[in-house]
This record gives sequence, C-alpha cells and structure tokens, in this order.
Amino acid sequence: MAVMVTPIKSDLTIRVISGLDDEGKDVLQTKSFSKVKVDAVDQDVFDVANAIAAVLLSPVFDIKRVNAELLEEGI
Repeated sequence: MAVMVTPIKSDLTIRVISGLDDEGKDVLQTKSFSKVKVDAVDQDVFDVANAIAAVLLSPVFDIKRVNAELLEEGI
C-alpha cells in the first residue's frame, strides 16, 4: 500500500555566532520561528531567513527548516 503524507507544521531556525568561548570556539545562539506555512517554497523561506539575518547583529552560522509530516497508510 502507498503511504499518504500530510504536512503538519514547519519551523525556521537561524543559528548565529554570538562570540567566542575561552578556547576560541564559536558560541552559537538560536533564533526560532514557528508557524512557517507548510506549503511555502524553500527558496522563499531561505530569502525570509536572510532578511531576518540582515537585521541581526551577529553573523549567521546556519539556517534550518524543520518540517513535520504525518505518515498514514493509504488506500
């Protein structure tokens, strides 16, 4: 049987470098944004993340989109 996939939610996480620790390693802070539209195009989400990052005072370490999906047995 085929599996049916239903998007449930999508979140955006931006990690920024907020400084260095005593050993010279990056200290990261996480900025999280929930309620991203599940049908939003990845490029659009990335563009919004970069616009948000532009107003943050710290350099971006990485940008992640986390999707949750419901898997059900199909007919």
